[in-house]
Amino acid sequence: MKNIISAIIVLFFASIAFGQFDSLDFLDTNNNEDNTPKTIEDLVFIETISQYNTVTTGTEFGIAVVLTLDPSGHLYANKQMGEFTGIATEIKPKPIDGVTFGPVVYPKGKEKIDKGEKYLGYVDEITIFVPVRIEDDILTDAIDFEIEYNGLFCTDDTGSCNPWNGTIKLQVNFDANIEAIGLEQNTIDDEWPALTFTPIEANAIGTAPWILLLTALVSGFLLNLMPCVLPVIPLKVLSLIQQGQVARESGDKYKSLKLSLIFALGILAVFGVLGGIMSALGMFYGQQFQSETFKFFMLMIIFILSLSMLGMFEITLPGKVTNVHVSDHGYFGAFMMGVLATLLATPCSAPLLGPALSWSLSQETWVTIATFLIIGTGMALPYVILTGFPKLIDKVPAAGPWMLTLKTGLGFVMVGVAIYLLFLFKVESQKAMASFCLVITFALWLAFKVVTPITPTNKKIGLRLTALVILVLGGYVCNGMIKTETYEKFSEAKLNALLDEGKNVYVEFTADWCPNCKYIESTVLSRDEFQQKLKDNNIEFIVADLTHEDKEVKTYLEKLGSKSVPFTAVFSAKDPDNPVILRDIYTLQSALDAMDKVK
Repeated sequence: MKNIISAIIVLFFASIAFGQFDSLDFLDTNNNEDNTPKTIEDLVFIETISQYNTVTTGTEFGIAVVLTLDPSGHLYANKQMGEFTGIATEIKPKPIDGVTFGPVVYPKGKEKIDKGEKYLGYVDEITIFVPVRIEDDILTDAIDFEIEYNGLFCTDDTGSCNPWNGTIKLQVNFDANIEAIGLEQNTIDDEWPALTFTPIEANAIGTAPWILLLTALVSGFLLNLMPCVLPVIPLKVLSLIQQGQVARESGDKYKSLKLSLIFALGILAVFGVLGGIMSALGMFYGQQFQSETFKFFMLMIIFILSLSMLGMFEITLPGKVTNVHVSDHGYFGAFMMGVLATLLATPCSAPLLGPALSWSLSQETWVTIATFLIIGTGMALPYVILTGFPKLIDKVPAAGPWMLTLKTGLGFVMVGVAIYLLFLFKVESQKAMASFCLVITFALWLAFKVVTPITPTNKKIGLRLTALVILVLGGYVCNGMIKTETYEKFSEAKLNALLDEGKNVYVEFTADWCPNCKYIESTVLSRDEFQQKLKDNNIEFIVADLTHEDKEVKTYLEKLGSKSVPFTAVFSAKDPDNPVILRDIYTLQSALDAMDKVK
């Protein structure tokens, strides 16, 4: 338990050090012209048009649902070529007494490919038609239609996705004293189609619910066989070995089954919570991996676990696995292992999972949660079955040095998982994350390897406080490495054009391989005072990047009399031939003074 607490403390300070708690937004899109973030309403504009302004009893007509999509992305088409991991666009009218709806007519999507997966998507502008028939006289002079919509808008460049759902209303006049034929049509960009009218229930489900629930159970089981679930295999292997150990040493033939049920409870807990959150917030399966905060926590947990498995220090999860003893904290450990295994498995999709998820997310919250619990049951079932037959566990070899070798080998697998998670971050964050992992490694080495059981208490406290300071300072520096601003790239033509417009220009010559440049970025360029001075003095900021060979940048740097970076030139539009020069490492105040000189 002591080591679990130590790991939690390390993770807590790691989170504070890296400053990741401000990254909880799921919506990650381009901004509007006024630099405000685009909402889902900006990305998908929806409007409805009735074929007729006024209808009567017996009228068959269409309601056009027109979607105008932002050019940055797409919605998934309603009908796909096969199994896919997105959420199909769905339009569903709410029931109205005296009104019957026919099957919604969807357009064919445009074929797209993402990470090798082919699917059909809606882009630009599309029109979806809802067939309507007025069966009986309506007691009011207007019919209020409510049409629910649900889908997933994904940007093509970043791959980030945002739920699109809600209800749109439309009012159509009703007059029982007019003829049902010869009504004047409203015009739309597309032609009104000849709607085939096969009445259906507005809330009809294409597949029987019990079939979809059975599909959910099977798909949960198949999740264990998916290649993308490889990250959790080390946890599962250690769990089964630990259960075999407990069964031998405790004399309780049901102990391994109990641990397995607790492990399964951890799986069900995550699936239950995930189902509730997704239903309440309109999220899609695996969307939590769009959150930088969630990925940060997952990376930290997996990386710290890998260091423990490689012998950097010990963490009791699910029980302290050694060649001698199994810890008494196995129940809590088994539960947390089930939680972690499920969190890591959620970006994956198994065969048959898509239809079950899409159906459940269109139902009431309790149905969604129940479906997710069934998926979790399918995922946990193999482990419960294995431990339910003690003879299978008896085949696990007796404890010995081989367990330490296996543990170390699985530690390397976990390092691979950490690398996989690292590449899920935005490109501009990956170097910072990798550097922070190095900081954590050194801090843990100092706190748990340099410190030994015979280390004097005062020295032990001093070393661990030093490790904590290194962790916090290292996190601060690494956080400053993340590039959050997009600047103009250097070209001499661009520079001259800005100067001709009467603008002053701050040109920073830099390179990713230059440590002093990174120091300048974190201590000067990323500071609020620097950014504010640029705005106050109306100075354009341009980056002249020499990370890779760039002859134009190199030539201009030499023209300014330098052959090294970092190097800064602040140009005045009034005197462009005599820029203010800052060489090598400089302070924030030096940069502010340089900008004041060209006001």
